[in-house]
Amino acid sequence: GLICFIVWICYEIFIKLRRLAAVAPPPVSEMEMP
Repeated sequence: GLICFIVWICYEIFIKLRRLAAVAPPPVSEMEMP
């Protein structure tokens, strides 16, 4: 639904900020989180 879409967008932005802050891909364990 709409909420899931918004949460996904926020999560994608969070990952991008993490990659910019620490130039490294996030751990697989974090990628598996909903």
